[in-house]
Amino acid sequence: MEVRDGRLEDLPSVLALLKQAKDTVGFLPDEAVGQRIRKGTLLVAVVEDEVIGYLLYDLPADTVTIRQLAIARSARNKGAARALIDELCCRYQTTRRGIRLTCRRDYQANDVWQRMGFSPRSERRGRGKGDTILTLWWRSFGRPDLFSLAQESDDRLVAALDTNLLIRGSDGSVEVVEHLLADWIQAEVVFGFVDYSLVEINGHEDEPARRRHARYASGFAELRYSSDIAETLRSAALDALGSTGARYLDDILLAARAAAAGARWFVTGDVPFRTACATALKEVADIDVVAISEMVLAADQLVRGELYHGRYLQGTDIEVREVLTGDLDGIARTFLNQRAGETLKVWRKHLHALATDVARTHLYLFCDNRNPVALGALTSGEILEVPVCRVRRGPAEPTLARQLLGWLRDRCRELGAPAVQITDERPGQWIESRCVAEGFLRGQRPIAVPIMGASTIAGIGAILAAPPVAARLDPEHAEALARLTPTPVAAHSVESVFHPVIVTGAGLPTVRVPISVTYAVELFDHVLSESRLWGRNRSVALRREHVYFRTPTASSLLAAPARLLWQVTGDKRHGGGTLRAWSLLDETVVGEVDQLISRFSHLGVLNRTEILGMSRARKVMALRFSHTTVFPRPITLAEYREIIGELEPGVGLAHVGPQPVTERVFVRLATMAA
Repeated sequence: MEVRDGRLEDLPSVLALLKQAKDTVGFLPDEAVGQRIRKGTLLVAVVEDEVIGYLLYDLPADTVTIRQLAIARSARNKGAARALIDELCCRYQTTRRGIRLTCRRDYQANDVWQRMGFSPRSERRGRGKGDTILTLWWRSFGRPDLFSLAQESDDRLVAALDTNLLIRGSDGSVEVVEHLLADWIQAEVVFGFVDYSLVEINGHEDEPARRRHARYASGFAELRYSSDIAETLRSAALDALGSTGARYLDDILLAARAAAAGARWFVTGDVPFRTACATALKEVADIDVVAISEMVLAADQLVRGELYHGRYLQGTDIEVREVLTGDLDGIARTFLNQRAGETLKVWRKHLHALATDVARTHLYLFCDNRNPVALGALTSGEILEVPVCRVRRGPAEPTLARQLLGWLRDRCRELGAPAVQITDERPGQWIESRCVAEGFLRGQRPIAVPIMGASTIAGIGAILAAPPVAARLDPEHAEALARLTPTPVAAHSVESVFHPVIVTGAGLPTVRVPISVTYAVELFDHVLSESRLWGRNRSVALRREHVYFRTPTASSLLAAPARLLWQVTGDKRHGGGTLRAWSLLDETVVGEVDQLISRFSHLGVLNRTEILGMSRARKVMALRFSHTTVFPRPITLAEYREIIGELEPGVGLAHVGPQPVTERVFVRLATMAA
């Protein structure tokens, strides 16, 4: 097949084709056709000297306008139309902005224009008989115009909208109009669309809806792209997806064109498409296929100017980080509570709604070697709320449940909130059963009230009775506190629940206990562990309570209940010679080495050989402790001596073995280190 300029000797053949196709190409006088041949604006497709098709066009302003395209019936579906269009593009793509044409909406030819890379831009009523509608089709050559030049000077990142979001936005969707297209997001991101969205919009049979959707889309930037690059990316994505890609051809085409236009994100409400194709499109086209909520998260990252670097949990290799784009659909499936009757659709919708509320809510993911193991969400307000509190099913579920609950309490303190309340309606068995152990007061919505500083039991009761905590608490908790007699046992119980409060006036003893750097690292001091080449023993570090073995002593000094003030011994360059933390002593046991190792093995007992080395007549002392508070700033022994000299003159500092610490000194130390 040859495509060339029409010649006057071709006129009879062209007029014959025009007569054959007059019902679709419209009327044009013979002289007008001959005029186009003389002007050089008529192309013919020829096979063995026979004209099998022609394309007649004009050149108004800086565009190309196709007036007629006709192919002989015997030659249809053999590539003649594409060959004529390709030749037209080749001739004018460097000098014109693009090609336009109008075609009746009810003609099958509209499918041809779509396949040729044209997109519908507007509609108008036809002038002939009947209620006809003409569609204006456009194929851009990608040359810059005033709009695209203005876009190039914009340093905001680009996100492409899927057709479904253009339609939903046109229909007034709150999620699109208010969440995705909020002013603060558009200050960071340019939203646009690619031309194929107009093809999909044009497929709507309802004319008012079709016009409304097209008009809405025209309010966004149309993203320019290289056709060759877009096709290369589309083919690569289909190759990577294999048979899966066949179900999402239109979506892949849109995303590939968006990537070719330089878009960072392709935002879509199509969950199956995201699930099936997001990874492949990221790998081959470097574009993130995201939900609305994930786009809001990404914009929030831009506003904050950070990448949400994770922190390692308790010095182990479990990472805690904020949820990123691309996480939500995966974590929805991972943390679905089917046992409680939760459906994936409702749970996913809940997560995405939380993710869009970036002004108040943050989602945190706990990952073990990049595999999600726990999920928490925090919503700010008078009381910090936890709308998501989940751990992944598995053997570590009980331990992770306590870690997540303890972490939420810590975040409550860090954020300065008076309390934190779990509002997740289906947190799961282990979260529910471990709440009390982590200081959450029972109720339909468990609440924890971590209290800083020192207070009497009566003072803590006053805090519970005051707003905003009082409105969230069951009255029985304040009543139970009011009935307590200030004793060491009561103080220990109250400090466990309202940790890290220090209860005064109840006689709870405090004992300074020497501990080597090695054991301090493994048992509680993850700050020290970060200076080592290896992390903490995970089986020990993730426990919320621990056991410390030492040589037995006849003294009753280490009897429970009490507080333990940890003095780290050893090389000062590695944290030795400082007071670094305090814990609640829950139990003290002296017994046979093997019996105690067996009894406390669930707490991740350390090296058996070293425990034997501490024994006397094969007996060892075990101190079971919990609720450890690591001082933000370690206290040197020199500072400790100075405080003792001021508050307890003449007492001095014992360098060997445990030593009692008065309440006045302990409160000063804790206040000083805060």
